[in-house]
Amino acid sequence: MRNLILLVFISLLIHCFGQNIVATVDGVKITEEEFLNDLKKFAGEPILKEMIDNILVEKEAQKEGISITPEELQIRLEIFRRLNTPPGVDFAKDLLNNGTTLARLTNAFRLGLLLDKLVAKKENITISDEEIENEFKKVNKERHTYCILVKTEEDALTVHKKLTEGSYTFSEVAQQYSQEPESKAKGGDLGWIRKGTLPPYFDQVIFSLKKGEISDPIWTRYGFYFFKVEEERTIQLTPQIKEELRQSLLTAKVGLRRFMLLDELRSKAKIEISVRFPDS
Repeated sequence: MRNLILLVFISLLIHCFGQNIVATVDGVKITEEEFLNDLKKFAGEPILKEMIDNILVEKEAQKEGISITPEELQIRLEIFRRLNTPPGVDFAKDLLNNGTTLARLTNAFRLGLLLDKLVAKKENITISDEEIENEFKKVNKERHTYCILVKTEEDALTVHKKLTEGSYTFSEVAQQYSQEPESKAKGGDLGWIRKGTLPPYFDQVIFSLKKGEISDPIWTRYGFYFFKVEEERTIQLTPQIKEELRQSLLTAKVGLRRFMLLDELRSKAKIEISVRFPDS
C-alpha cells in the first residue's frame, strides 16, 4: 500500500510541480516534469514490477511463517560486495556507476532470500552440515596478501619496473604509488584474504602465487593491480562462514525454481495495472 501511495505521489508531483527546475546545464534547464517523465519512461515499469513482486513474496512469506533476519541480509550483501568489488573501490559509488543503489540492491537480496526460503520449504530442500563441511574444504585457506593499485598504464609500467629491478620492496612501492586507500599507508597490506572472497580473477591469481612472488599487473576498469603473497594458513569453520556457505549452497540448489515460484504467485494474484508507460 505504501508503494502504491508513492506512485500516486510521484504522479501528483508531475502535475503540480512540473515547472520546478531540478538542474541547469550550461544554461539549459531541466524541469521537474521532464525529470519525472524520464524516470517513469526509463525506470517506471521495472520499478512497478519489483514493487508488485515484493508484495506477492511478502504475503506468501507471511502465510508460510518465513522471515529474513538483518544478519542474513547483511551476509548476502557482504558476499556480493566481496565478489564484485575489488580492493580500493567504493562499493556504494560503484553501484551508482552501474545504474543501481545500495537500497535497491538490498531490497532485491531480501526478495531473493525470501524466495530461496519459500522454495526450500515448499520443496523440502535442505542443506546439511556435511554439505557445508565439504564446501568449506574448498575454501579453508587464507593468504596474507599485499596489494598495489594504480590508475594509469604509465604508473603500472613504472611500478612493474621498480618491482622487477629489486631496488625497492613491495611495501616501499605501495606507499609511494598505490591508490588503494585502506592499505597504502601499511605498505599495501590487505591482511588475510580467505579463498573465494575476492572477485574470481583476483582469487585465482592470489591463490596461485608462491610465497614472496609478485603477480603481473592485472588490468581492470578500476586500474592496474599488483599482488604479493607472504604466508598461507588453514582456517577453522566459523558460524559466520558456515552461514555464508549455507546461503550460497541453498541458492545454488534452488536455482531457477525461485523464478518458477514467482511466476506462480503472479498467475494466482489479481493484478491490475492502471498506469501506462511511454515507449522507451
